[in-house]
Amino acid sequence: MKINKGKTNEELVNRYKARLKARKEKPVEEPVEEPVEQKTSKDGLVYALNNKIYLTQDFKDSIFLTSRIDTINALCVHNGELYAASGNSISTVSEASDRIVKTRERTVNALCSHNEILYDANARYIQEIFSNIKIAARRGEIKALCAHNGELYDAGLGIFKTQANEEISIATQVNALCSHDGNLYYAHKLSVFCFTKKGVNRVASRSDLVEALCSHNTNLLDGGRYGGIYATIHDMPFLAPTDGHTAAMCSVPPDLVERILKNKGVLK
Repeated sequence: MKINKGKTNEELVNRYKARLKARKEKPVEEPVEEPVEQKTSKDGLVYALNNKIYLTQDFKDSIFLTSRIDTINALCVHNGELYAASGNSISTVSEASDRIVKTRERTVNALCSHNEILYDANARYIQEIFSNIKIAARRGEIKALCAHNGELYDAGLGIFKTQANEEISIATQVNALCSHDGNLYYAHKLSVFCFTKKGVNRVASRSDLVEALCSHNTNLLDGGRYGGIYATIHDMPFLAPTDGHTAAMCSVPPDLVERILKNKGVLK
């Protein structure tokens, strides 16, 4: 211990108090926090209202992209391109001029990209679009396709593992399928359901038919004949109700969004 020779106790106390006072009066420098970069997703949601296709990135403003003669039943990103199914034709959306890539004998109800192959489904068959190879047939109309956990699923009159031809649900009138956050969801009449380890749970109900499901960023979205697009699990509107019905949705990565907007003349 250091001994202060020649200093009385009173002097030591006074010096200590002075040091405390000086320390309190000294301005304290607040730590400077580095600004946190606000990362916002630039993924776009492409959706179809009747026969018109729109794109939105902020769910406030929507940009009209193109239209078809018939109602758009499906949208799908495959190998860096955006495709749409309308009537009995499948065409590009991401190019400067829309181009028909395939025409079927019957109405195309669904599209799906799985293991680098683009599939379509109609009233009876599921087939590879560019090779025309039929991979499955059903007794009822096929309304939906979905890639989930490494497997292809289809639905309409029941839900099937497509290539294994295994029926996993006897639910009828299934209009949409979607893989989201590790779970498989489906739309049946006015409701959205989820397969869980304990069974099937209803997660949302709407006032009219649910016709489209989409996993976009961290949200599961639904649309249909009730107008607007909703965050399914949170039951919150993402896009204000509009005239017509939403029959198709697709999440589009930022680079493809930019290319689409440039090709459509929205961006230079």
